[in-house]
Amino acid sequence: MSQVTTKKKNDVVPFDLEQYAGMGLENIDASSIKLPLMKILYAENEVLEESSPKYNSKAKPGDFYNSITGNVYSGKTGMLVVPCYFVPTWVEWEPMEKANSTGRPVNIYYDNKVFNTTKKDGSKDYLPNGNYVEASGNHFCMIVDENYNPIENVIIIMKSTQKTKSNEWNSMTSAQKIPNPKQAGKFIQLASFAQVYRLQTSKEKNKKGQSWWGYQMKLEKLLITSKYESVVQQGAEFYQSVNNKNILGDSMDNDADSSSPKQSSKKGEEDTPF
Repeated sequence: MSQVTTKKKNDVVPFDLEQYAGMGLENIDASSIKLPLMKILYAENEVLEESSPKYNSKAKPGDFYNSITGNVYSGKTGMLVVPCYFVPTWVEWEPMEKANSTGRPVNIYYDNKVFNTTKKDGSKDYLPNGNYVEASGNHFCMIVDENYNPIENVIIIMKSTQKTKSNEWNSMTSAQKIPNPKQAGKFIQLASFAQVYRLQTSKEKNKKGQSWWGYQMKLEKLLITSKYESVVQQGAEFYQSVNNKNILGDSMDNDADSSSPKQSSKKGEEDTPF
């Protein structure tokens, strides 16, 4: 009678995995993966629906949600974010009311020259083909814990009503300077990935009474001592991996804008990474 040896699920078989480190992943870079999108949750999001397989009992409207890992961060308490790279884009959309509209971007432009061919109608800029163009701020960020240890890398999209917030955040990161220890009276413009911000959400509304969740950000800490060198190094590595604006074209999603009161469908409650 042959004997079959079985192992308990909790058994650990020690062997040297370091010798295989990275094997099979050689051709996978940031452009070959679906980039995690950090979005603000709305009441209609499936993450908040008990009948949905994505339901998360700990999440609530106004919280932050990672579309890939499913991690949730309190919108009230906020999450700590290290901005590592920024890409501005101008996205061409089909109007949602258009028949057979897919809700996907038609084109992504990397400079604002596209506005040379648009005509303003209300709050939108329309192209001759009837589509409209919307400016987006794409922030590649590293989420850290309260001790500034890295947790995960994400994209945070700010557009529509939140595009001004994106500009404000860029102004804040660009303004951070420290004295140059090698040159008296000189200053060093601090890399964005040596800065930590606390992002929170708050309810906003327009004159029509329409409301939505918006971003609030404030500077939390500058990572300028040797204690945080490894954190800054990881931020620099993320920056180097995504320092290619065309990477956004490889991460298209079916989701549309979440920061505007104009949307009525669930598709319109999401963000699209570009």
